[in-house]
Amino acid sequence: MKKSKLFLTVLLCLTALSLISCTSPVASSVTSGTDTGTSVTSGTETSGTGTTTTPATPSVTLSSIAVSGSLASTLYYVGDRLNTSGLTVTATYSDGSTKTVTNFTTSGFSSENVSLGQTITISYTEGSVTKTATVNGTFYVAAAGAKPTESLVLLSDYTGTLTGGTYYKFGDFPQTISALTGDGAYTAEPVYRGWYLGSDGYFYAKCTENSFDSSYTYSNGTTVAQSSANSQKYFKVEPIVWRVLNPSDSGNKILLAESILTAHRFDDDSNNYKDSEIRSYLNNGFIDTAFTNTAQDQIATTSVDNSAESTKDAGNILPPATTYACDNTEDKIFLLSEKESTTTDYGFTACNEYGIGNSRIRVTTDYAKANYAIQGTEDGYDGGKWWLRSPVYVSSNTVCVIDSDGNAMFSSFNEYELIGVVPALSISIGN
Repeated sequence: MKKSKLFLTVLLCLTALSLISCTSPVASSVTSGTDTGTSVTSGTETSGTGTTTTPATPSVTLSSIAVSGSLASTLYYVGDRLNTSGLTVTATYSDGSTKTVTNFTTSGFSSENVSLGQTITISYTEGSVTKTATVNGTFYVAAAGAKPTESLVLLSDYTGTLTGGTYYKFGDFPQTISALTGDGAYTAEPVYRGWYLGSDGYFYAKCTENSFDSSYTYSNGTTVAQSSANSQKYFKVEPIVWRVLNPSDSGNKILLAESILTAHRFDDDSNNYKDSEIRSYLNNGFIDTAFTNTAQDQIATTSVDNSAESTKDAGNILPPATTYACDNTEDKIFLLSEKESTTTDYGFTACNEYGIGNSRIRVTTDYAKANYAIQGTEDGYDGGKWWLRSPVYVSSNTVCVIDSDGNAMFSSFNEYELIGVVPALSISIGN
């Protein structure tokens, strides 16, 4: 009886195990992308008896670039290399992200030849995608010879106002009427210090003509128009030539311009040099036109003697202007005094000596003629009139002037605009 019960129990257990084996699911590994559990292979997932595809993550690509900042200069000279250090190039991607990139390239710029305007393009490539952007501005290439004269250049073979004199080039100023013709001869806008770039690679100043006399002509033989014509001309910017007045002196040398560079009234009110318009023009207008900052740093600040003693000639022929002498001034650019302009050690003759060959005679440049400067037309009288800084003893509105023949006993009213400007400066030349 006990054996029968035991057999029955074993049979029931085997039956139960068989039923469990047939009805309970068992997890198994994925084969060929099919799964009876929850697993992913090659982007396919099955849950129970269903199947779901997971999207692949999209690749990020270059969308655009942007250029910010600016180049150090818009003006280059033939042979210069482009300097892009002032530019920042930012890349934007398809997911909205950005980053600064440096391995970009440039096109559109060449300094092999003179150019009156170039546009520079920036290109950046990542993968198989290339994007471009344009640098703001127009870029110019001038001739190598048009670089500013920032240091003294000795002129060993120059024939000037004094035989055997010592001459230098230093600074730059518009002087000679332009020889350029045709459309596109100049840039539409000034590109450097208020000057235009010409097709020859040199700089030009544009000026409305204002001839003092209708008979005046330029160095090329053409007529200088009067203001009523409302005519404009271009004048080539050229190095200023100076004569050293005291080459044998130790210390700084005094340089006097070899030409009348422009015309300017002395003042509208008096002959006081310290407060005059012309002194202000020389040290706040002319100096910035003629000299770069580098050149200006080389010019000494001079203690300018405006005493009564300076207002009479070196030979004591003229009386001093004691009543109208002003305080001394501290200037980088100045006019000569009556005494300086008649000092023999400076290569000048007595105040009452004049005529052909006189070293005080100064010819007006084309640019000065276009700016109302007076010019003599006869032999021995072919110079222009130019201001000294000294007042004349007779009244408060007369100033010493060098006449067209070199006479240093001449004077003019302070408000006259036809008198020329012959600047002077002091500088260390060294050995």
